[in-house]
Amino acid sequence: MTSEPPNRIAEIRKKKGMTQQALADAVGAHWITISKLERGKLPLSFEWAEKLGSALGVGEFQVFKEVMSAKPVFIDGIITEGGRAHFYKDEAGKEDFDAIQVELDLGKRANTVWFEIDNDGFFPFFQTHDLIQVEWLTSRDSDLFINRLCLVDLRDSDKDTGDLRLGFIVNGTKKGFYNLNILSGAPIKDVQVNSGVAVVTMALFNPAVWRGKADNLEPIEPTT
Repeated sequence: MTSEPPNRIAEIRKKKGMTQQALADAVGAHWITISKLERGKLPLSFEWAEKLGSALGVGEFQVFKEVMSAKPVFIDGIITEGGRAHFYKDEAGKEDFDAIQVELDLGKRANTVWFEIDNDGFFPFFQTHDLIQVEWLTSRDSDLFINRLCLVDLRDSDKDTGDLRLGFIVNGTKKGFYNLNILSGAPIKDVQVNSGVAVVTMALFNPAVWRGKADNLEPIEPTT
């Protein structure tokens, strides 16, 4: 069974009539490196995307996978008020499940970024080495980020602190302004999100497990 390509490198390369060797020559790499990038055996970083996009005559974002495939997530129960967990049951009283279709993709995409938590200051939300994925939105998408955990770009706001900050966004005292409730610090009040805001869309907990899996990834080969 043929698996779905993790990116569009091979698709665009073939449309341009280029071989893996020709593309490798254009970016100063070995053809095996190109093969591994196309098959997802090497992570497609933005640096690689920029090089490949330039060599293929397309924008760097176009080499990423454009459309995610919806996959079923099987839900075995529900957690209600007070933190009580309940398993779903059918009419006969046997354990049952619900299924929802989720566009789940752990790969590198144009508008998503992964970050690693480097301390326990965000406890109980996160601990050291937990991973979070954020997806960039525009300020026009306020319904998608209000009361959500987000990464906010404060560099072009009236409260310019020169950095990106993680916290919960709530409505501010003035229209078009928001308060950012920092997970491990004092709230930042009446900020604008002109430069965009990234909603936390996924988190991977239990660092020991994920670290073990990451150790099995093939290292990136140096280019010449």
